[in-house]
Amino acid sequence: MSQENFRANDLNLKTVTSFNAGRAILIWRFEDAPEHFQLLSQNGGDEDYIAFAPDGVEIPAFLEEGSSFGCFKVEKHQVKNGTILIGYHS
Repeated sequence: MSQENFRANDLNLKTVTSFNAGRAILIWRFEDAPEHFQLLSQNGGDEDYIAFAPDGVEIPAFLEEGSSFGCFKVEKHQVKNGTILIGYHS
């Protein structure tokens, strides 16, 4: 697949969990993330980013609370084959 034809926000959970990204962490701006990932949010509109970290990948510091990914809070949800992280600014 060429870079021109690849759009991360076209991925859905089935694609993400079967996508051979190896140990890659996928990150979207909240509004560009797959809708079913957005629906995991338990916040009321202060979301900034969503990331998918495959099982077995250590979550790097830049995805933890207090970082630019989630300066206020980072919510974590276990899903098939990995973890969804949602970063909030307040």
